[in-house]
Amino acid sequence: MSNLSTIKGNFATEMDAIVTAGDLSSAAFGRAWGGAGYPYARYYYNGTPENEQVTAAGGAAADYWVTHSFAIEVIQSIPDKGAEEAEIAFMNACDAVRIRFENNWDLGDANDLVSAPFTESVEDVQTSEGRSVIAKLIVNIKTVVSYT
Repeated sequence: MSNLSTIKGNFATEMDAIVTAGDLSSAAFGRAWGGAGYPYARYYYNGTPENEQVTAAGGAAADYWVTHSFAIEVIQSIPDKGAEEAEIAFMNACDAVRIRFENNWDLGDANDLVSAPFTESVEDVQTSEGRSVIAKLIVNIKTVVSYT
């Protein structure tokens, strides 16, 4: 059983590994804008979409699970590079995030189950630095709260 602070810490470790691998220039927890180069990511807590009580054989109550949701926004400036080069960097960064969380399905704790990340949206936005594209990926982490 992991508390939310532990899950956030394990999540940060995975994001740092993506930066270390060179697929993101930086990754920071929180909703602040700005990274050290492009593409960069910001990630933050996105709520608790569901709770679930698992029923054991014979109808007895079993484990109680809670799902915590995190959003990862991958941000790429369009004027930073040529349009095609920027799009390829953006695409590769999004794919690196997806692959990292698919391959590390428990975040280092057998009681935490990570769902396959999915892309909620991709948007072109105008920022103070010019035009950027942002992909919002959602990662849900289900953790056991109690055993019966």
